[in-house]
Amino acid sequence: LPGLRERSREKYGTVLDVLEDEGMPKTIGEINERYLSQLVAKLRCRKVIIRNRFTAGAKPTKESKVKKIGLEPVTIRNYLVALRTVLAWGVEQKLLPSVPKFPKITVLKKSPQSVPTESFERLLDVAPNETWKGYLQCCWWSGLRLSEAWKLRWGQTSRFPYVDLQAGRIVIPAEYAKNRKDQWVPIHSKLREVFEGLPRTGNDVFPLRTITGRPLTRAGISSFVCQLAKRAGVRLSMHKLRKGFGCRVASTLGKGNAPVLHQLMRHSSMQITMDYYANVDDVLSQAIEQIG
Repeated sequence: LPGLRERSREKYGTVLDVLEDEGMPKTIGEINERYLSQLVAKLRCRKVIIRNRFTAGAKPTKESKVKKIGLEPVTIRNYLVALRTVLAWGVEQKLLPSVPKFPKITVLKKSPQSVPTESFERLLDVAPNETWKGYLQCCWWSGLRLSEAWKLRWGQTSRFPYVDLQAGRIVIPAEYAKNRKDQWVPIHSKLREVFEGLPRTGNDVFPLRTITGRPLTRAGISSFVCQLAKRAGVRLSMHKLRKGFGCRVASTLGKGNAPVLHQLMRHSSMQITMDYYANVDDVLSQAIEQIG
């Protein structure tokens, strides 16, 4: 783990914590096909408790705990991918003879959905302060991932994303980028106005805090945005805002500009961009109208 980027270390740590909660075997050799099948069954029934501790200026209410039963298939699949990588490392270290066969998890392939401007404006209206409004608008106008906007810095750094107003771009250095390459996103004129209007109290562009003044975690930010969306009466999350950005760009550019969309979304491969955003819906609509 020390050689991986910070976000990857967090991911593996989360996965291993969950596995420990669900009862890790006494020895690594006991992680076999039967154990993996039992693990998947446990994850499908796992109870997740969300505590409403992050509402700015409000005390916890009776509705502060919401229980959800079972992890989503995509989450289970991602957990298994991480565990498979760990076991492959174990094989290289000769801690176990081979990697067991993993159960196949079926995940529905859903197309990204556009986010109506009205829905985003309703979300913006319930944001508790200018910092939160700026954070949401940053994701809306740039398509940054949750962690990228969360770690955004004012000054140039090689460890975290940073704002370069002079060059008119947000830079994601290779040390932080998901694909280990230097990346950048142009700053929209409206996002520039947001940045210029934010107070600079430190290096963090968005110093998001709990009601007790402690820095929010990644999970805390995600949870709070979902709470804001519920209060606004819209079904939005940070991930949906990013997908909505991709849909708006795809609609504006058209399918012929998929390479530009790929650069703005910064996917790990062009195939992901083509599969999810460069669709042929308009072509299909035109084709049906030409039938005589």
